[in-house]
Amino acid sequence: MSKKKFLAINVSIIAVLTAIFLVANIAMVVMFDFLTFLTSDMGLSFGTVEAEEAQAKAEKLVDKITAEGITLVRNEDDALPLGDSVQSVNLFGWASTALIVGGSGGSGGASGATVDIEKSLEDAGYDVNGEILAMYRDYQDAREMSYNEVEEAYHQYECTWDLPEPSINDRSLYTEEMLESAKAFSDVAILTLGRTSGEGIDLPEGYLSLTQEEKDLAKYLTENYAKVIVVLNSNAAMEIGYFEEIGVDAILYMPGPGKTGVSSLGKIISGEVNPSGHLVDTFAYDHKSAPNYYYANRQGTMTYEEYAFESAQTDKYFYVDYVEGIYVGYKWYETAAAEGYIDYDKTVQYPFGHGLSYTTFSKEVTDVRGDLRSDSIEIDVLVTNTGDVAGKEVVQIYATPEYYDGGIEKAYVDLVGFEKTGELAPNASETVTISVDPFEIASYDWNDANGDGKTGYVLEAGHYELKLMENSHDLIAVAAEYDLRDDIYIDEDPVTGAEIKNLFDDAAGQDETEPVEYLSRADFAGTYPASKENAEQGSNYGLVGRKASAAVKAAEDTSYEKDPEAKPVTTGADNGLTIADITGTDYDDPFFAETWEQLLDQMTLEDMTSLLGGCMYYTPAVESIGLENKTMAEGPQGLSGWMVGEGATNYPCETYIGLAWSEELAAEQGAMFAEEARAVGASAMMAPATNIHRTPYGGRNFEYYAEDGFLSGKMAANVTYGAREGGLIMFVKHFAINDQDTHRGEYFTSLFTWCNEQAMREVFLKPFELAVKEGKTLGIMSSFNRIGGTWTGASKALLTDLLRTEWGFRGTVITDLYMGAANNEWWMDANQGVLAGQDLWLTITVMSGGAQFDTSDPTIQNAMRTATKHVLYTLTQSTISPAPASPDWFYHLALPIDIAVGVLIAAYAVFIVVKAKQKGKEEKAAKQ
Repeated sequence: MSKKKFLAINVSIIAVLTAIFLVANIAMVVMFDFLTFLTSDMGLSFGTVEAEEAQAKAEKLVDKITAEGITLVRNEDDALPLGDSVQSVNLFGWASTALIVGGSGGSGGASGATVDIEKSLEDAGYDVNGEILAMYRDYQDAREMSYNEVEEAYHQYECTWDLPEPSINDRSLYTEEMLESAKAFSDVAILTLGRTSGEGIDLPEGYLSLTQEEKDLAKYLTENYAKVIVVLNSNAAMEIGYFEEIGVDAILYMPGPGKTGVSSLGKIISGEVNPSGHLVDTFAYDHKSAPNYYYANRQGTMTYEEYAFESAQTDKYFYVDYVEGIYVGYKWYETAAAEGYIDYDKTVQYPFGHGLSYTTFSKEVTDVRGDLRSDSIEIDVLVTNTGDVAGKEVVQIYATPEYYDGGIEKAYVDLVGFEKTGELAPNASETVTISVDPFEIASYDWNDANGDGKTGYVLEAGHYELKLMENSHDLIAVAAEYDLRDDIYIDEDPVTGAEIKNLFDDAAGQDETEPVEYLSRADFAGTYPASKENAEQGSNYGLVGRKASAAVKAAEDTSYEKDPEAKPVTTGADNGLTIADITGTDYDDPFFAETWEQLLDQMTLEDMTSLLGGCMYYTPAVESIGLENKTMAEGPQGLSGWMVGEGATNYPCETYIGLAWSEELAAEQGAMFAEEARAVGASAMMAPATNIHRTPYGGRNFEYYAEDGFLSGKMAANVTYGAREGGLIMFVKHFAINDQDTHRGEYFTSLFTWCNEQAMREVFLKPFELAVKEGKTLGIMSSFNRIGGTWTGASKALLTDLLRTEWGFRGTVITDLYMGAANNEWWMDANQGVLAGQDLWLTITVMSGGAQFDTSDPTIQNAMRTATKHVLYTLTQSTISPAPASPDWFYHLALPIDIAVGVLIAAYAVFIVVKAKQKGKEEKAAKQ
């Protein structure tokens, strides 16, 4: 073979091998990141005796939560409980064998029920017709295929999410023999309907309505059975007025109860447990009756006309307008009814706070202490069980402030206090004391609506009522009345003493090319947002909206302002300190101020970059200060199964905790989270999630408590405090105004969210405020979306001015998932974020670099040092021993092989060169 041909062949081989080697290396980096992220158990294991004991206790708590959370919304002629007068029941609806236990996504917890509805009823003493269930189970193969197909279709934004309930008229499934046998088996029919939801996508229009198959089945049951009970196994409020039309006897609301929580359903149906849940959402007959219906979730996600960011690698950019202002959920329906804008009885089926019991209660206000100028108003309510069985009751207090046309927006009723009784025997009484903070009654004037030249919180002069109510609509008694002659301005935070001022004027959308117009109580008819006629005619990726404003166009700029006075930080000092020297100290303790500085001086810029930019559900170890890595578990339905395996307790979804209306239960859950985390070595947990059920269609609503910010905040605060008392750090998420999942942060973009500051503070930020002030949380997770034109993680107004300065937060802010240059690096910019108060980047790109900072700039160096202190302080407050480091077996196995292959390719190249020279000499000698 000639030298030329030899070189041609072997150089080609070398080129191919080199290309394969490079591709393999890239693949190895990606594979390492994703294997570590997805398949590693982070060292967490439920295989120990301690973990198994914790899990056993946790499952008992699950039963307790579900027993108090299942909500009886209809019970005609005392259809429930069935008691022991009934021995057998029929289960109808494919969801009877396909229970929705929670939701999908990284935070959804473990999947699949280990206790199903059949077992729950059998455990309660009932015989269950197995023939119908066998038919449904056979049907599941077809259903699963159909479900996957429609889910895939919907992820392509084809809004046709069918529900394959078998038709009652299909005699190939419901045979005549089966139907006649079922009627002979029992005259009681229990119909279960399921609706799921999940991360990354909101529910399509129509998904929460009853399908024709479901209507036909329900009607058949009411016509053929003496008693029909409906179980709504839905993660959202549904449109169920049809059940009233056909006269179903009872309706129980049971969103995702976790893997074992449905065991409480049989106890509720039998009467062993008396239901005490109350709704956390308004059940409207028609969801289109809400002003934000076409301005929320997929239907209302708009695209900017003819504008795209080069950095975004896409030709679409999305926004959403919170046009309803403060009028979310019951605040809309109750206020619109008070103003005569809607017929309440024809619009609302079940109010927020509604819940029935197998017994009856009387409630009487016995004493009120304090007034609107006090630190708190104490209201004593005597609750007496006037029925025949033991039960628990929720006491609800709402505020009604006087409203002036054209002034500061005020809801007709606003939840400001609640308490749940202990179990009361028949004729027994309990006095509950509800503390109402006047700060919660104040209104936030974001645009000087009352013309007094001021913005901020104010209790305006006028008449105020505190009402004892059964729910948001039904009044029991006016507990207290106050007449303010003068305005009371709240210029300083009542907890921290910090100045309160407008921080989010730029988020209200008033400088958009078409300014956002907000609903006003002064003129509901004139300001009610027009329905989008083209809601079903928009592009596959959203509706075409207004042209991009200057704020939108400026969002692509990820530069930052450098501080010319900034000095380089000290690094790599040998001060002989370790993290143990400041563990357990207070953040602001002056005695340890110098120790903190000396400890931080020991860290290098590489240390800080690794710590802040490379959190892959564990914080990297830092040798220079003796910091071990600490594991962070996902939540909020318990330690997520994808991290810790099937041993993890799968708790009821957060909506369930809200339905229980029990701060005590929420605190117990937080404490139990900590006990389980301690058993497996998790120092922190990404929970609770506390955004708002802005509409029923939010894909991640199952992770959130309620449509009300105050109730959500009280639940979050108690879960967080209970966990912190047990040594577990909770990262409350997603901060903030992250109430829809469609386009929240995908396709290399970040959703523009336009909302006025009154709605932000009174509704959407309220849960986080209470989690910080009352729950003492040390962790916050920022969100994917933007507030106005600014990514939340780069918003100094949000993360520093509000969170740290006004509310007094002293912990760590972590990002939602950072996916690097391949996806969202450009808008989750590390430099902008760390300057704004963002501390940690939750990433799956550690081996390929993680988040990177401009460490050559003293401005960034100083911000990184501050963030590092936040992180170290937070980690030292956890009393849980860390789990082992994330296993890197893949890396250690692959690296030697990678080096060996590289050496072999290089050796082959050297061989070719030597061989070619030899052939050249031979050819030259042959020619001579």
